[in-house]
Amino acid sequence: MLRDVILNSSDEFYLRLAAISDMGLVDGEIRKTAWPILLKVDNVEWEIEDARNKNSEIIEMDVLRSISGNDIANRFSEDERRTKRKELSKILNTIIKTNPTLNYYQGFNHICTVFLITSGLNIGYHLSENCALNLLKDAMRNNFEQGLIQQISLIYDLLDKKDPIVARKLESIYAYNGEVEAPIICLSWVLCWFSNNLKSFKSISRIFDFCIATHALAPIYLSAIIFIWKKPKLLDCQNNYEFYELFKNLDDINCDKLCQEAFELMIIFPPWELLAKHYNKFKSDSPVFEHSWLMKILSRKIRERKLGHFITGFLLVTSVLVAIKL
Repeated sequence: MLRDVILNSSDEFYLRLAAISDMGLVDGEIRKTAWPILLKVDNVEWEIEDARNKNSEIIEMDVLRSISGNDIANRFSEDERRTKRKELSKILNTIIKTNPTLNYYQGFNHICTVFLITSGLNIGYHLSENCALNLLKDAMRNNFEQGLIQQISLIYDLLDKKDPIVARKLESIYAYNGEVEAPIICLSWVLCWFSNNLKSFKSISRIFDFCIATHALAPIYLSAIIFIWKKPKLLDCQNNYEFYELFKNLDDINCDKLCQEAFELMIIFPPWELLAKHYNKFKSDSPVFEHSWLMKILSRKIRERKLGHFITGFLLVTSVLVAIKL
């Protein structure tokens, strides 16, 4: 069975391919095995005696609002929720204390909650820390203008490539005083990897599969597809109220299809091409410049498709020749 093959695999490339395939990594048991490999967890000792830090006050306020909102967390008893919140607080505070270049943002608690629920305290910590350092760094700088806003603004370029009509509509909504601002309606989508916008933990985990396995800009590609999916109603929006109401509830989104279409968009317009005109807008250590795994994945997928087209063409020609002979 595919499930058994994935569970028994330690090949990072194969696991990345599995994570972007239909249904992703399938279930929580597989993710407990695969995510640490994909995020290169080393499982070293991490707990410290005093984790108080510059962001502790806001962290504690956010922790009190965490471990709820999705169908798994909502089933916890109050005792279980209190325990998970203590664990989440320990994860968040320790990451910020031991990584002084990182700044906490509201929404990082939701990312860490998914890792905690899936993998427990110890592995959940390492998943959260490695994700922060290798995928979320632009959101954890001194302010969002040092990378995150630039990421979100790339959505216009993606839409220009895929659906210029949607791009123009979105630009018109965010046009102020002759300037087009970043489409901040998708801010929480990008900051939380949709974990604060969806109730289904299965759907949330599917999106995490995709984001972990592909590229730091994966949430940007996912966001662009959502705008395209909402095109008919988006074009009908007459004011900001209608616009924000349109995207208020994303629970009707088919997350597996969303990931598949976002990956197709990566094939059409890969991140290195998307960034070609924007390199100087990002810091040199931005995770958006790490393309190696995605390049391998796209190369593999493109070869598979070419082979598939060749085989299809060969079979078609063969069937025609056989029919002629008959």
